[in-house]
Amino acid sequence: TVQPGEVLIFGHTHRPFVNKAENAANTGSWLTTAPVHNTYVRLEGGKPKLFVFEGQEITERVEI
Repeated sequence: TVQPGEVLIFGHTHRPFVNKAENAANTGSWLTTAPVHNTYVRLEGGKPKLFVFEGQEITERVEI
């Protein structure tokens, strides 16, 4: 369980997402065979945001 003020960031599922309700994020995959790839998570103001490398924020992969 993620405690108040903490953010859990993990990988290996190759399915990038941000779950705001749970303060959890998955970094996704660098494998070009994955449907969504070259993704990473960046903390901004203590909140995780999902981005494509050398690209923009991925907002459609954010879960409420």
